[in-house]
Amino acid sequence: FSFHTTFPKLFLSQLTLFMTLVIIFAGFITLAGKLQPGCIQGGDYEKYPFTDAFSLSWTTFSTVGYGATYPSMGPEYALEGYKSGQCAFIDILTSTEAFFGVLYAGFCGAVMFGKVLRIQSRAQVKFSDVVTIRFGDGLKGHDEDGEEADEIEDDQGEDSDMHSVLSSQSLLSGRNQRNPCPVLEFRVVNKNCGKQDGEIIDAT
Repeated sequence: FSFHTTFPKLFLSQLTLFMTLVIIFAGFITLAGKLQPGCIQGGDYEKYPFTDAFSLSWTTFSTVGYGATYPSMGPEYALEGYKSGQCAFIDILTSTEAFFGVLYAGFCGAVMFGKVLRIQSRAQVKFSDVVTIRFGDGLKGHDEDGEEADEIEDDQGEDSDMHSVLSSQSLLSGRNQRNPCPVLEFRVVNKNCGKQDGEIIDAT
């Protein structure tokens, strides 16, 4: 899907998946904030539980750095009356979300790079409208219908008849030697042939 869809649809799908993951982790952070509100700083999980959790979730997932809301640190445990082990859930949760955020950013970047590279490596060529089918390499001195290419001048009398018989026999033997496998032929033109650096290199 990612390599065959358009860029707007790709951006929309990546944004949708990003917001979905952020909302899922925000739900877990909301639960952690209600159970142990002192483990998260800068948020009011009694009045605005999901709003503050969403803010903490997207900053963690995108790894842009914490602002007004962040997980509690060592000195803040003592002020809130918590021990370090009591906030292990929120620490593990935010660490896991940051890990998924790094993977997701790398995944989106790889898909975008592959899509751009696929477009750049596509050869700018034009195919001919006419396609020919021939059999093997053909016969020297004959056209594709098996007839002689050069017209034979008729001699007078019996010499002319004898020459026709010999020509027919050579034609039949030539048909038997013909390669029966058909070969499809068409022409390809480089659209950038008249431009500088318009060569086709490593294209698909």
